[in-house]
Amino acid sequence: MMVRRYKTWALASSLLVFALASTARMASAQTAPMPAATTPPVPASLPSGAPAPPAATPPPATIPGPTGGQTPAVPPLGASGLQPTSVENSLPALTGTLGVADVLREADLRNPDILAANAAIVAAQARVQQATNAPLQSLLQPSIAQDVPGGVRQVQLMTVGLQQQIVPGLTAAKRVARFDVALAGAAAAGVRREVRQRVVDAYYALAAAQTRAAAAQQNVTSANELVAAARLRQRAGAIGSFEVLRATVDARRAQMEVFVARGALRQAAIALGADVGRIVDQTARLSLAPSTTAPVLAQAAAVESILRRDPTSIQLRATLARSSAQLAAARAQRLPTLSLAGGYTLERAPHLGGLTSQGPTASIGLTIPILDYGTIRGAEKEARANAATTRLQITGRELQLRAVIASAAADIESTRARLGFSDESLRQAQAGLRIAQIGFRQGALRTLDVISARTAAVTARADRDQARAEYADAIAKLQILLGDPIAP
Repeated sequence: MMVRRYKTWALASSLLVFALASTARMASAQTAPMPAATTPPVPASLPSGAPAPPAATPPPATIPGPTGGQTPAVPPLGASGLQPTSVENSLPALTGTLGVADVLREADLRNPDILAANAAIVAAQARVQQATNAPLQSLLQPSIAQDVPGGVRQVQLMTVGLQQQIVPGLTAAKRVARFDVALAGAAAAGVRREVRQRVVDAYYALAAAQTRAAAAQQNVTSANELVAAARLRQRAGAIGSFEVLRATVDARRAQMEVFVARGALRQAAIALGADVGRIVDQTARLSLAPSTTAPVLAQAAAVESILRRDPTSIQLRATLARSSAQLAAARAQRLPTLSLAGGYTLERAPHLGGLTSQGPTASIGLTIPILDYGTIRGAEKEARANAATTRLQITGRELQLRAVIASAAADIESTRARLGFSDESLRQAQAGLRIAQIGFRQGALRTLDVISARTAAVTARADRDQARAEYADAIAKLQILLGDPIAP
């Protein structure tokens, strides 16, 4: 009898230790700190002197991007023109010949806003994985009961096993999580479009600043030539010292314009680097040519097709579908929750000399909500209100998008007209400058006449270059709005 009691309590002790160990492991897994984020590897295009990541560092998670999988990079901060970060020190500045497609591609890889939006997609995908039943739980339930109803003696019970809850509405919860992924994807597309529009603006602003700086330098050369010609005529006795002084003052003014143009050039390069996420060399060769010669205005007439591809419209439609899924999830809260438990029960009667019995046990529990204090009704009301709000926003977005497309088309027509007019004005101003220079050398015109003609030519060239930049910028932004790829 003693041997049998010893074996029985040894088995009960083993089951108790197993249950306690399982509970401890689950608690430690829930309270364990998250692993530290690893630094992404340095791109393969780095120079040989760039630092390499440790060999034991695991590769970072892949984030879905607009053109497939991308590796998230640490966003550089020194592109604003301040002290560069270690990331920027490891990446050479963008230089050489850069088309608008080149800087857009670089922004897709390094712009912090785009990387953050792509990371939000990964977070939304993780929420889909969380939409499941509660974890399988270990069950440890000691209890004391009377041996018979109304009796004075006790029976000790110990139940060790597993328990699982089956929550209702999992299908609706998964639908909500999947629509969250669609919302994150549409939001990422919207952020990418906004960033690309900023990059296009900054690109053509830098291109225009480069042409203004080059024109200012040419103006200095022309002004110095005028000073030299004035001094020759002074030595010949054709003009006095006042004319030479006037030419010298104009040359110094032209040099001041060079300083101003270089400052604007530096600011434009900083602005482009901040949007791209990487330093851009201000001497990089940019182009003022339009990004496409396709009839984008004809494509802009297909508003319905644009609405289907518009990230904001896609986001609103996903929000409407999510509201419907939220309504179904709220209604599912009225359904019962099922609990399943199974294990092993040990029973001991101390008054019978510690006599024990053992055997498997199983139970089924059903939890039914009876009184709703407003939680479920409020969730249903909120889902219906969100759906109504989203329908109105979809209608408003359609009207807004039509206005934006019409405005972009009008901007292209306006800048095209200004470009044609400024081309003709520049030709006339250059012809006037040549006539004034010839007349000054022959003594028919004064220094002031040459200065006025050169000022008119410089102004006409600046207007033409600005019109070219605005025309190319308008075409590229309409392409982005239409969802068309910008070819290099």
